[in-house]
Amino acid sequence: MLSDDRVFSVVLPGSWNWIPIADREDRARRIQALVRKQVGRNDRLASRRRQLRDELTKSAKDAEAAGAIAFAVATELLPGIPFSGAMMSRLDVWPVDCAGIDDPAQRLDAAFHGSTPIETVSGPAARTAVPGVQRYTEHETPSLDIDYWAPAPSGNAVLATHVSLPMAPEPELFIELFDSVMGSLEWVRLIETEAETDVEQR
Repeated sequence: MLSDDRVFSVVLPGSWNWIPIADREDRARRIQALVRKQVGRNDRLASRRRQLRDELTKSAKDAEAAGAIAFAVATELLPGIPFSGAMMSRLDVWPVDCAGIDDPAQRLDAAFHGSTPIETVSGPAARTAVPGVQRYTEHETPSLDIDYWAPAPSGNAVLATHVSLPMAPEPELFIELFDSVMGSLEWVRLIETEAETDVEQR
């Protein structure tokens, strides 16, 4: 969640959970806790726990390999899929199309043609949403991929966030939900975050 000396935060929906990326031991502990919370400890569900743990671990590793600085998943149990949504954020360089543009909103418009402007706590952002169809066993269901871009405080990078929703029967509602999630985007200086943590630990 880093950009120079700052971290970003967003308010996730209630059923979503962050999975650590940088520290692999923290990642393993977090996944283990999520699996136990979701599936329980019943011995008869051991294979289901193992399957979910492996799927979450693979997804987190894939996110890390893709350059993610933050990764979150939704853990509602839905038939036929390991988890009902994933969100990955990473820092990208700005496209060359917007070189020399200082205004953040204009820069986003030049960089991401056809995107929809939205507002966040930290300023302007842009979004695209692409509905699709996923097939599970004998059934098809509407899916949705949403991409967001927001300027990072450093000025030389853009925070790119991808939301993947394998089951999105009402795309407009999911777009509205994640516009609200990204609307809560806020950058906080590391020194402030460390000070808050220090106070909490006393």
